[in-house]
Amino acid sequence: MASNSTQIITDLNTAATSTFTAGETAAAIAAAGPILDLAGCLKACKLKAQEIAEILAYVLEGSAVQTSLTAPSGGIVPSSDTTLYNTLVGVYQILK
Repeated sequence: MASNSTQIITDLNTAATSTFTAGETAAAIAAAGPILDLAGCLKACKLKAQEIAEILAYVLEGSAVQTSLTAPSGGIVPSSDTTLYNTLVGVYQILK
């Protein structure tokens, strides 16, 4: 998993399904701190990222189903609003 990845959803899935070290597991269940379902928390982060991607698909393409990652069109924000459109497309691409 690259530290500068451009595929956030894929990387979150990889992290959530990885084998955690003994130190990570111990820290997650330590009595001194909050008991944490580390895999569950990472899966929740992945689901939130997927929700963001779905909403951006609607904003950029008018549908929750992605049809174009490079030049989405037909949504609420048209490509003619270059600053907003380019910013949202950049976020959209990084999520996928």
